[in-house]
Amino acid sequence: MYLFLGGNRLAGPIPASLSNATQLQVLSLANNSFTGQVPAEIGKLCLGSLQLSNNELTATDAGGWEFLENLTSCSNLAEIYLDGNRLTGAMPTSIARLSPQLEKLSLANNRISGMIPPEIGNLVGLQTLSLQSNLLAGTIPEGIGKLENLQELVLEQNNLAGPVPSAIGDGLTKLLKLDLSSNSLNGSIPPSLGKLKQLTFLNISGNELTGHVPRELFALSSLSSVMDLSYNQLDGPIPREVGQLTNLALVVLSGNRFSGEVSAELGSCQSLEFLDLSTNSFTGSIPTSLSRLKGLRMLNLTGNRLSGSIPPELGQMPGLQELSLSRNELSGGIPASLETMSSLIELDLSDNRLDGQVPLHGVFANTTGFGWPGTARYAAARRGSGCRHVRRRPIPPGTLTSSSSLVYLPSSELCA
Repeated sequence: MYLFLGGNRLAGPIPASLSNATQLQVLSLANNSFTGQVPAEIGKLCLGSLQLSNNELTATDAGGWEFLENLTSCSNLAEIYLDGNRLTGAMPTSIARLSPQLEKLSLANNRISGMIPPEIGNLVGLQTLSLQSNLLAGTIPEGIGKLENLQELVLEQNNLAGPVPSAIGDGLTKLLKLDLSSNSLNGSIPPSLGKLKQLTFLNISGNELTGHVPRELFALSSLSSVMDLSYNQLDGPIPREVGQLTNLALVVLSGNRFSGEVSAELGSCQSLEFLDLSTNSFTGSIPTSLSRLKGLRMLNLTGNRLSGSIPPELGQMPGLQELSLSRNELSGGIPASLETMSSLIELDLSDNRLDGQVPLHGVFANTTGFGWPGTARYAAARRGSGCRHVRRRPIPPGTLTSSSSLVYLPSSELCA
């Protein structure tokens, strides 16, 4: 027996009388406006799936979690969706006593606090564990590495601290998605994550991780969606193994302390669409091999210590929509080849040591006569106009298209 009432405008408390439907296998009340606590009697149903997402259901330390305790007697339970409610209080330890047949558990987008129970590893059948956007604290328990069938582990936007457990890499060999972002995790990235040979999505951004990134991580050719390590305290060079990420669409390493040259091996990552290496300490020249990334739509190298000239080969990237090279030590002129980049929407070359003429066509068609910081022409323009600051040429929000451009090359005519 199945009861699907999701996606309506139902409100008020969930009727406890639903527990009389003893043959019920699936109860779906998601995407409504139910309020109050989940009746404890609901937990006595031997359900296969309980779907209560996106309501206004409540629970606190004082009460409201009793239904979960009752569900521990249900051996057939495969799915629990409680995300998007108003559940508070510490995560009940009864979660770890749910059926080992449980495959999907989602408590995301609530205000659940406390620690993840160390016994969570008892749920050996779990394929998806979604606890993001809560107030969970403490460490990620080592026992989580016992969830050998887990395919998605999402713990982002909590208050978790301590190290990333090596057990994640050692035990979760079927993992496809790992998201630990926006916590307070510290220490180094364990090399064991390189054992996740089926991983397609990795986000550990917004933590306090330190040290070098293990070479094994850059050798994960299974990564196809995201590698986001941004806004940590990671350092060292990018190893040559990065060239093995041939299936990856998005690489974000911004806001760290990476140093050395930008690896020429990045030119082998032929599936890349977004590459953000901004706000690091990279030195040397921009590798011409990046021009081989014909599908790249965004390249951001802002805020490093890159020197030398802008490679003319960058003009051979037909799909590039955003090119940000500001706040480096680049010198020489702007390559005329950039004029031919018909897809370019945003170009930021500000705060470098560029000189010479600004190209006249393509993205530069409306910016002739511009100077830019670090040039004598720019300084003279500011003195002559009496400007105290320089604005960027504005384009109203929502008007950026393939035929309109946002060019950051400050000039006297843009001064207030």
